[in-house]
Amino acid sequence: MTENISFLKDEEVELPLPSQWRQIFIDIVESIRVGDFRLEKAPGSVERLGEDDAKRIEGNITEYGVGLVALPNETWDTSVCRWMGNYWQVLIDLYSAEEGASDLVLFAKVTEQDGAFRFQVEDVHVP
Repeated sequence: MTENISFLKDEEVELPLPSQWRQIFIDIVESIRVGDFRLEKAPGSVERLGEDDAKRIEGNITEYGVGLVALPNETWDTSVCRWMGNYWQVLIDLYSAEEGASDLVLFAKVTEQDGAFRFQVEDVHVP
C-alpha cells in the first residue's frame, strides 16, 4: 500500500519526501542516470543546470565509480526534506547497480510560488 505523504512547513524536523514530489525526483535521477547532467529533458518544473554544475555532478558520480539505477521504492524510506524558512532542503539517497543503496546523495531545493513547486538540483555527492 502506498502511503500519501503531504508536504509540511516544519523547521524543527526532517520529514519524508511528499508523495506528490516523488515522480519529479524519479525523473531527475533518470535524466542524470542517462547522462543528461544539465537536466534538459527533465520536467518543466525542474531548473536546468549550467555547464559547471553539470560537470561537477558528473565528475562526482564518475569519481565514486558506480552506475546509478532508477530509484527503487526503498529510496523513500531514507530520503528526507526539511523546511528552511522559504524553501525545502531535500536529500535523496541514490542507488547503484553495484551496491544497491550507495553513499551518493542528491541535494535539491524545492520552492513554492503561486501553488506550484519548482525543483532545483544543487549537487550529487557523498556527504
